[in-house]
Amino acid sequence: MTAWTFLENDASGTAAAEALHIHPNTLRQRLERIDSVLGASWRRGGRSLDIHVALRLWRLQSAGSRGH
Repeated sequence: MTAWTFLENDASGTAAAEALHIHPNTLRQRLERIDSVLGASWRRGGRSLDIHVALRLWRLQSAGSRGH
């Protein structure tokens, strides 16, 4: 949810923290944990697009399986 919201808000930490209803420091800590798994490059350029598309597909698949 954190990565999705961050990317949906154009990688804006302020907007993502507001959308998640969390403190910006909490968002920063969550993003650092994601960085440790995916590498910091997930936030930039083509890698960011790859992650965003993968999360979008996952959300669509999840929504479809709930409808069955």
